[in-house]
Amino acid sequence: FHELSGLPADEQRRRLAALARTAPADAAELTALLAHQARASEWFRASAPWIGSDDEMPGIEAGPDPLVGRQVLHYRVDAPLGRGGMGVVYRATDVRLGRAVALKFLHPGRIGDEDARAALLGEARAAAALDHPHLCTIHDVGETEDGLLFIAMAYYEGRTLKTVLKAEGALAPERALTIAHAVASGLAAAHAAGVVHRDVKPANVLLTAAGDAVKLLDFGIAHRSRTTTRSGPTTAGTLAYMSPEQLAGGGTDARTDLWGLGVTLWEMLTGQRPFRAASRLELVDTIELDAPALSPIPADVPAGAVTLVASLLRKDAAERPASAGEVRDALAALLAPPPPPAESAAEARSRRIPVAALNVALIVLALAAAVVLVRVARDPTVPRDAPTHSFRIPAPGPLLSWSWIDLSPDGHLLVHAAPGTGALGIQDLRTGEHRTLVGSEGALNPFFHPDGRRVAYQRGTGLALELADVSGAHPARPLGALPFQAEGMTFVDTARLVVADRAVGLRVAPVGPAGTLGPLRSLTSTTALGHLGHAHPHAIPGRDAVLFEIRRSDGIRLGVVDLRDGRVHELDVPGQTPRWAEGQVIYTAFAELHALPFDTATLRPTGPPRALGLPVNARSNARDFALAGRRLAYLAPLSDDRRLVEVDPAGQPRPLVRRWQTFLHPQWSPDGRSLVYVNRVAPRPLEMFVLDPASGRLTGFQRERQAQRPLWSDDGDSLVFTGIDPARGGAAVFKRASDGGGAERVVVGGGKVAVATSRDGRWVVFRELATDRTRALDLRTEDTLELSPYGIDGYVSFAPDGRRVAYTRTVAGNTTVFVRSFPALADPVVVSSTTGRDPRWGRDGTELFYRSGPDVVRARLVSEPGLAVAERTTLFSAPYDVESGWDVHPGGQRFLFVEARQDSATVVVRPLPAG
Repeated sequence: FHELSGLPADEQRRRLAALARTAPADAAELTALLAHQARASEWFRASAPWIGSDDEMPGIEAGPDPLVGRQVLHYRVDAPLGRGGMGVVYRATDVRLGRAVALKFLHPGRIGDEDARAALLGEARAAAALDHPHLCTIHDVGETEDGLLFIAMAYYEGRTLKTVLKAEGALAPERALTIAHAVASGLAAAHAAGVVHRDVKPANVLLTAAGDAVKLLDFGIAHRSRTTTRSGPTTAGTLAYMSPEQLAGGGTDARTDLWGLGVTLWEMLTGQRPFRAASRLELVDTIELDAPALSPIPADVPAGAVTLVASLLRKDAAERPASAGEVRDALAALLAPPPPPAESAAEARSRRIPVAALNVALIVLALAAAVVLVRVARDPTVPRDAPTHSFRIPAPGPLLSWSWIDLSPDGHLLVHAAPGTGALGIQDLRTGEHRTLVGSEGALNPFFHPDGRRVAYQRGTGLALELADVSGAHPARPLGALPFQAEGMTFVDTARLVVADRAVGLRVAPVGPAGTLGPLRSLTSTTALGHLGHAHPHAIPGRDAVLFEIRRSDGIRLGVVDLRDGRVHELDVPGQTPRWAEGQVIYTAFAELHALPFDTATLRPTGPPRALGLPVNARSNARDFALAGRRLAYLAPLSDDRRLVEVDPAGQPRPLVRRWQTFLHPQWSPDGRSLVYVNRVAPRPLEMFVLDPASGRLTGFQRERQAQRPLWSDDGDSLVFTGIDPARGGAAVFKRASDGGGAERVVVGGGKVAVATSRDGRWVVFRELATDRTRALDLRTEDTLELSPYGIDGYVSFAPDGRRVAYTRTVAGNTTVFVRSFPALADPVVVSSTTGRDPRWGRDGTELFYRSGPDVVRARLVSEPGLAVAERTTLFSAPYDVESGWDVHPGGQRFLFVEARQDSATVVVRPLPAG
């Protein structure tokens, strides 16, 4: 390649033609590489005026400067400070006010450049709209008699972060995280004002002489989110800190700044940039194609910081954190001291876990539990008639559904989340002993190592992997950090780990002797196979093959990949989370366990699937079962553990329904006289009920559909709900009269879950289970809109006039409430100041209620001059079940919650039913 790249084009073509006759594959690869080089070279030529090199930013050329000593309007130019790609900055004195200022003039070579003038004026307008302690203050903008355009800014004594890094190298983690937190805070303010910086880097971060106060400088290539402020090329920035979308010349938004922050944070923590190359051309390839170099990780760098950087440096902007505010909060959490032992770790844990993790299955809710009853077979060989025994496990907090269980390969040990502590619990199924795995606080999704002596799990936001000895005798050690949010993983053997990068496909990584992960390589490709996602892999013991979920546009199916040749076999069986057990694949479908006879030699089914007659918890994410040989462990359905309560604005509750059952998804009717909810009266399946509290009249229907998430029409005459529709591949959205009469009709089919309806009944919002995308369907035109390209978690709520929509979005463990116009879908406005979820509108659309941890918060919104939050008021603490849903009465003065009485769940361990 290097030889060919130096030849004239005609000679390149001649040699490639000759090579194609003997080695066509090599010729094709070289042709592609040369074409890529040509495109990159053209990109550099077109973008050169707008791309800076971070190595050339400081300093002023030697020789007299005609501006020094000159008075420009009421500013006296005193001395040069530095030079950038577009401008030159001077220290000056405001002679009217007697204060020091910084004046930024256009670079002498750009005085006649209209694009550059527009960019400088754009910077002034952008930065002048911002008022934040971590952003540079703009005083004035002006022009001299001879046409020199300038900006007058606040002057700060200090050094740029670039200068500090050059002099000191890597910073102490606490200092680095503190600086990054300040930058993220400034960016959050800028983004809230609609301003994207587009050149976040150490040279644009000033550390003032007064105690490292942080200022983000140079909005010279910033632009407004809605419109571009100049007509020049969209590719602008400093190459080493540019995001893939900037290099591609595509659209940029707030997530572009988060990429620059990620590069800068890693450079502060390690003294090295995560993307390095010998030339500018190679650097473009590295940024666009290679994974960030996040290893080796210095011993003093927190795992959470590595996780955060990895999320900031995702190639696809849609997979990065959605806002600088969320990054700011994640950094604040890393800087916060450890909570005292008395603090509820369960609540802290609920803030860290992406709510999107609950949306993979038909039931998008968590499982609450305070006492776990484990029925186990004492005999590890598990004969078919093995007896069962029960063990009570104290659990003062909720057992969340994403805390799936697993069995050791020999079936002797069961691992699960230890509610109330956030740590893992180990149950010995031979002795009945139960203990907490010390040091595993904050662990997620545990799964056993093939040796049965160790447990692997995800930590924090799920990007960091750790491996712990089940005896607790040795501290956990890191396996590695993933550059994406994994949706399931499995050990093939002691030397290989398969991880699901849902939108991309399955990946496999070697596991070294020391227990650390090597580089990931692709195992399956969703793009090549035309799938929407691959998830929840499970290795077949003794066979180089992995079962997994295939997410298609028509629903979720089972699949298997042969590791020997990479071939993927689609089994065309609707189901989720497949696992292997003695000649059959066990999986969940329609809230019940199923078995599929299967031949490992051909990787094909040998018979039809059959239901095992074992219902799983309908509020779990359908991943809560495990297998070891013929031993089966699963979470059984809940019942009789909660009731409906109505709470006034002072937080005083009264039972609305006194009986204790399994209440889910309560919602007031538009007139506030009735309410709908979902309930299960064991052993019947889920059923939808409409209750008139005044008369006590109760109407139940849709048991055969296992109805979920009912939503009222505006007139209260009908209900939209999610139900099981086997003919359409699983979940579908239905509509039926609220009195239970008439026939139901399908609104949206094929793996969809209802999320919201507009007050006028025109729009239905649904989530696609296969992609986690949330869309709004216009029932009049059948057109669809995607509410947010970044994904939506939890509930969506339409304003009374239908012109705004509120929703939550979770990234890096922090959940935030947003509001945006509808159906125009203008830039979203952040409503919650810290964490927030499950928004509900008040009667007139000026109030929005949401839950922040245990608290209910009311936000008052104003529309002029633009949509903004005027104030936030914490109304009361609501220690009620978060995942079962809540609602605000149409009058805005009453609140509906689900109170958990005992928060119990049952883990059943038993022999696998005979086929």
